[in-house]
Amino acid sequence: MRIWLIWWNTLVFSCQHNPPQLIEMLMLLLATMLLGTWLISPHWSYQALAWSYLIGVSASMWIREAIAPTYQARPTQVIAVLLFILSLYGFADLFQYL
Repeated sequence: MRIWLIWWNTLVFSCQHNPPQLIEMLMLLLATMLLGTWLISPHWSYQALAWSYLIGVSASMWIREAIAPTYQARPTQVIAVLLFILSLYGFADLFQYL
């Protein structure tokens, strides 16, 4: 029970002090789960939704670092660009289902 309490307190602390980053992490987690579901059941809808989430995450990361840069601004921007390129490649792969 103590482990759950520590986990919950960390989540609450993260929500209060950096809400955009928490939302980005939740979107990344959901995109990862959707891509995992797509690997098991290859429906194009899972893939399209996962790539959409990745585009949203990369745009959010890029804008957040442009508005209020942190001490790790450069790595975050590089990751955002890589996620954006990966999602564009995923959408290009998705066109075979249309």
